Amino acid sequence: MAAAETDREAPSALCSEFLQFSAKDTAAKWLQASNLPKEVYQHLACYVPKIYCLGPNLNPQNEDLLAPLLLQSPLEWYLCGEEPSVGLAKLEQNNQPSQLCGHVFKVGEPTYSCRYNCAADPTCVLCMQCFLGSVHKEHRYRMTTSGGGGFCDCGDTEAWKKGPYCQKHEPNISDSSQKDPLANMSEEMIARTHNVFSIILKYAVDMLTWDKEDELPEGLEPPNTSRQTKPLRVEVMHSSVVAHQCFALKALTWLGQIIRCSDALRRILCQVGLQRGPEGENSSLVDTLMLCDSKMWKGARNVYHQLFMSSLLMDSKYKKLFAIQFAKNYECLQSDYVKDDHDREFSVTDLSVQMFAVPSLARMLITEENLMTTIIRTFMDHLRHRDLQGHFQFERYTAQQAFKFRRVQSLIGDLKYVLMSRPTEWTDQLREKYLEGFDAFLELLKCMQGMDPVVRQVGQHIEMEPEWEAAFTLQMKLTHIISMMQEWCASDERVLIEAYKKCLSALTHCHSGFTDGEQPITLCMCGHSVDTIRYCVSQEKVSIHLPVSRLLAGLHALLSKTEVAYRFPEQLPLSELSPPMLIEHPLRCLILCAQVHAGMWRRNGFSLVNQIYYYHNVKCRVEMFDQDLIMLQAGASMMDPNHFLMIMLSRFELYHIFSSADCRKRYSRENANKDVLQQNNTLIEEMLHLVIMTVGERYTAGVGQVESSDETRREIVHQLCIRPMAHSELVKALPENENKETGMERVIDSVSLFKKPGVTGRGLYKLRPECAKMFNLYFYHYSRADQSKAEEAQRRIKRQNGEDSGTLYIHTFMILDMFLPHTQVRAQYELVLQVLHLIGMGLVEEQQHLISSADDDTNFNFTLKISRPGEAPANTPSILALLETLQNAPHLEVHKDMIRWILKVKLIQISLQSPTWHSQEEMVRDKDKAERKRKAEMARLRREKIMAQMSEMQRHFINENKELFQQSLEELDPSTSSTLDSCDSTLVCVGPRRWRAGGSERRQMVTCILCQEEQEIRTDGKAMVLAAFVQRSTVMSKNRKRPPHNPDKYDPLFMHPDLSFGTHTGSCGHIMHSHCWQSCMRFSGLHEVSSGWHLWHCVKAGILPYLRAAALFFHYLNGAPAPPEFHSAGEWEALCGYLCLPSNLLQLYYNNQELMEPLCAAGSSERFPRESNHIIELPGDYSALINQASSFTCPKSGGDKSRAPTLCLVCGAMLCSQSYCCQTELEGEDVGACTAHTFACGAGVGIFLRVRESQVLFLAGKSKGCFYAPPYLDDYGETDQGLRRGNPLHLCQERYRKVQKLWRTLVGIDWQHL
Repeated sequence: MAAAETDREAPSALCSEFLQFSAKDTAAKWLQASNLPKEVYQHLACYVPKIYCLGPNLNPQNEDLLAPLLLQSPLEWYLCGEEPSVGLAKLEQNNQPSQLCGHVFKVGEPTYSCRYNCAADPTCVLCMQCFLGSVHKEHRYRMTTSGGGGFCDCGDTEAWKKGPYCQKHEPNISDSSQKDPLANMSEEMIARTHNVFSIILKYAVDMLTWDKEDELPEGLEPPNTSRQTKPLRVEVMHSSVVAHQCFALKALTWLGQIIRCSDALRRILCQVGLQRGPEGENSSLVDTLMLCDSKMWKGARNVYHQLFMSSLLMDSKYKKLFAIQFAKNYECLQSDYVKDDHDREFSVTDLSVQMFAVPSLARMLITEENLMTTIIRTFMDHLRHRDLQGHFQFERYTAQQAFKFRRVQSLIGDLKYVLMSRPTEWTDQLREKYLEGFDAFLELLKCMQGMDPVVRQVGQHIEMEPEWEAAFTLQMKLTHIISMMQEWCASDERVLIEAYKKCLSALTHCHSGFTDGEQPITLCMCGHSVDTIRYCVSQEKVSIHLPVSRLLAGLHALLSKTEVAYRFPEQLPLSELSPPMLIEHPLRCLILCAQVHAGMWRRNGFSLVNQIYYYHNVKCRVEMFDQDLIMLQAGASMMDPNHFLMIMLSRFELYHIFSSADCRKRYSRENANKDVLQQNNTLIEEMLHLVIMTVGERYTAGVGQVESSDETRREIVHQLCIRPMAHSELVKALPENENKETGMERVIDSVSLFKKPGVTGRGLYKLRPECAKMFNLYFYHYSRADQSKAEEAQRRIKRQNGEDSGTLYIHTFMILDMFLPHTQVRAQYELVLQVLHLIGMGLVEEQQHLISSADDDTNFNFTLKISRPGEAPANTPSILALLETLQNAPHLEVHKDMIRWILKVKLIQISLQSPTWHSQEEMVRDKDKAERKRKAEMARLRREKIMAQMSEMQRHFINENKELFQQSLEELDPSTSSTLDSCDSTLVCVGPRRWRAGGSERRQMVTCILCQEEQEIRTDGKAMVLAAFVQRSTVMSKNRKRPPHNPDKYDPLFMHPDLSFGTHTGSCGHIMHSHCWQSCMRFSGLHEVSSGWHLWHCVKAGILPYLRAAALFFHYLNGAPAPPEFHSAGEWEALCGYLCLPSNLLQLYYNNQELMEPLCAAGSSERFPRESNHIIELPGDYSALINQASSFTCPKSGGDKSRAPTLCLVCGAMLCSQSYCCQTELEGEDVGACTAHTFACGAGVGIFLRVRESQVLFLAGKSKGCFYAPPYLDDYGETDQGLRRGNPLHLCQERYRKVQKLWRTLVGIDWQHL
């Protein structure tokens, strides 16, 4: 908006009027006025344009000075009836402060939530001060950074199950929290406060919602309507309108400040804001602000949102009334937000979490305002793009519709807040409204049931990848909602029964009628027949989205878990259940995955592959793959097992192969094509795997008698069976609940051992040896890669422990009621292994039945069935007979141990039924033991033979090379080596008399990196050199404030003693001939150094430090030993002799005058050896850094918060990085704040800590840098770059010392490769 030019009074006139103005007299005049709103409006109309329109350009300094004195001060005088400072002080003294903290978080400020089951939900957080004074400091907690806008929940008893108060907000026993805060305020002051708040709040609302450019609301004097005639490309508003809008924001801010003095003032403001106007419904000032939210600019929104939080949301009584109004306007507010272009943090809808997450308010809004149904229907109203069957359709979404879909997802978050806390007590009204909301939710799921169907592409590859991400985004957003819906149903039996009926009815409606290709057929096999439908997944439409079926599967499991199915069977529609209908669509989805794995859907592109990936991914599998498996288990438990398997064969499109009388010939004939053979082999493997999972996976509440902790424990065990893992890896592998918790902490110590990290790496959890017996190769959450890795890892461990690997796979318990007599025709590894695994499962289950059975009478006779031969006309042998035949087959050598184990277990089963079999069992055991002993003896003899052959070959080699070995022994003889005493007694490290090693020393051969010629290092040989990289460094600097040297006058050979810009030299270590190097590079001569005469006594002191450094340099360069005189009084003579220099000062000076002058000019003010610099000290707790960064403001943006505060670890300066606001020009280029700082602080090299990302940043020059792991670790020995996990971080001194070491050698890093 641009303010139009108007006739303004001169600033001097305003100053004169200001000197004559009296706030006290103005307030007294208002007290006598019969029409107070008119008087106040006239005052505002007079002064507001004068203050906020002083000249062509706004002057914020004058505004901040004049507005409080001319506008706010009279209001305070009127409100208090006396000097405002005195009156407000009395209000504060008599105030009974609220127990709620209410601290509003700034952007980037640290927040803390307790993970010790103390908080009611994950939205309950504490500020740093309250957290440090609470009991939660000693608990396991989560630390995050705030995005701004929320406030501290300390003191809110509904937000905390335990420890709701910190030490500061702990209530006194004598205080009465229910006392009305207005009781201590006089009637006159209540009336005055009500008058002021009513006028100012109405004025602010009117101006912020005003939509006319050249006139003002009634009661304010109309301004001069002259306007600019110059055309503008922006909206032009009258300067008086702009002025009043500016003061309206100041007025709301003033209201927020004044109510902090007293809870009574806060309550009066709440009354004024929620008071219904003459228009009736939605006519209060609060309603007006909310409904006009999308029409305001961001600054106005932020101001009134803050006022709502400090007033309405801090008073429990009016918070409830505000929540009701918010719920009544919810649909309108969300519609405005969806059409808006600002982020949600700037919308009033973002306040929903402050009300919907409060359990009492949420249930009240469900029962009284039907909030649950309102949210769901509002969400569905915005997703109107559907196909002919009523399913959501995202395929042809325009850019506008895609933008709308992203924004409407926030409604799912609101529904999550409402369902966050399950009710402990149900009322009839709550049941009624919840079930009504459940109906609406089923309507939403029905629109998702079968959406985005796919058809197998045959012949030509699909031309364009279809849209799939939107549907999966919706599924992932609803995952926790579906889980919470089930938890609400499980908390009340009546609700669970009714919800189950409604869900079953919805599923029946989705399945009503046969579509094309789904005609009824009858399958016959092995004397059994079953009625089903003709359907081929590879030919018909199939969808991976089945939320209604999966919700019913979850509710079905809850009926078993809560025992409702056993206690109230008459109330359940058990007669309406059709098991084939229940399993139909989940089975199709699982077969789709199997066919994709078999390569049958390659021409459908990557979109389908991605859908299958997310179907099994931990983010979606809880309400997708897992529920499909539960539905299959539920259906199988209600069907004849033979019928179930026949339907599976039909859906896998394998029925035509296995239904033949002579399936071996049929199988060979059908699979003459190699591709078809491989495809059918894979399908058979997938089918057997599905059978194993269906009958074996019981670690789900409602399917097996387990708790959620047992399920989590089993998940962790199977992850650690793959390899030892870090805490973060395990967390990613486990599903999170709505509170972002995995439940891992309760069970991790019982199944694993923790190994702490060193200076590098991270802490790892390793599986306890006693838990390895829980391993199941066919664990249903394993991918193929995971399965292979786990199998290899467990085999390796068992070999190391000397255990039998034959029993590696047997740990699943369920009934196998039908065997597959045709599978043995193939010797493929995986197929045979799966068949053996299934047989073993049946034997283990039977063994448990026999052991636990009180008598010999049991209905589980698996051994009898696998011992029975096939029926006529095939008359195939029994499974046990086949296994006995195959146990010694060469092509099944890899399965021999497994087959023998099965036969051994079979004998145990028979022995449990008949004791006469004990002797046979012992005979088999003795035979196996003898066989293992024989093999071990043969292996020992083979090793001894090999070792004897190696020893003979060694002796033969020594005899043939006697001279060589004799020469080597002579060289190693100490008596033949020369000593230091044989050398020249004078130790000189440089010059023609340089000390040389004795001739007996080993020769040093090197290779020139340029010409590849080998060269011996000798004093009279060719000179060898190393390339060095020299650059500036401030690692040893004692004066960082010195400006850079003038490059025209600076001599790089000599530097100032304070090392403000020192020199660092590094080498790659590659050796070259000097002449080879000279041929490649040209040397430039050094600048001549001007001469000058200095006093004699300064010469020695000036060059002595240099001689010491030179002696050290040549000592390490040439290896000449240091003479003992260095430590005596004759240090000068010893140094000169060691360096082959004259000890006479005059001769030394004139022989090396050009080099001596700069040394003498430097003086002797510096002491050697120089103390090394250190990077700054960091706090032990990372939250202290976050708190420091949250108060940091951008130095160039007028106090705005920095989005990326970065700490220099060299000098401790906080910088505003990654933003255009702090860019500066350096050597003709625009660079960021950190890059510019490196040239001032570190000679172009710097090391920084990005506080909100928890990352160390190395910078060198303008375009080189890299990230490095921070020195802060959590309790599991891991860093948290990006602060995603939220675990408390503490400084690791060892890692910080490593960072400091890197800083000291930073210039030696090859930056070209970063």
